Amino acid sequence: MLAKKLCPGEAVAKSKFGVVTDDELLARVVVSPRHFQKDGTIKPGVLPLSHIAQGGLSLMRTDHMDAAELAVQAQRIAGAETAAGVLLTKTRPIREITDDNGNRSLCVIDDPEPLNEAHAAAVQSGALGADDPEIKRIRGVLMDLFGGLVPLTQAKA
Repeated sequence: MLAKKLCPGEAVAKSKFGVVTDDELLARVVVSPRHFQKDGTIKPGVLPLSHIAQGGLSLMRTDHMDAAELAVQAQRIAGAETAAGVLLTKTRPIREITDDNGNRSLCVIDDPEPLNEAHAAAVQSGALGADDPEIKRIRGVLMDLFGGLVPLTQAKA
């Protein structure tokens, strides 16, 4: 694992699944129509600047869910809208995002919720505001890491 100097919360297990490991697959739910542009591409807003800057970006630890549970949780998040699928990436690349000084930008922590014990959060390691250009850069890197939309039916294939 990467150094935890800036991320002591990563060493704390809050769920029965333990700490989030570098090789875990993480998912971000994509909701339709909210997260889609008119041309069908995914909006950068699927990764809100405010979530990256404050409180953390909500993620699901798919290695600890079966396909049915992933679908249930995704639709719960979508509410009255439709869970179109998920964006997927491993934990390590998120933890490897660094600033110009080589400091880690994000920490990935075990963050269980009452209705989803397999919940994690990517939280910034510093104290940047949502309007800071660095937060926008981090979002751009995350968009590249997560790649394209994976339908729920293929997310656990």
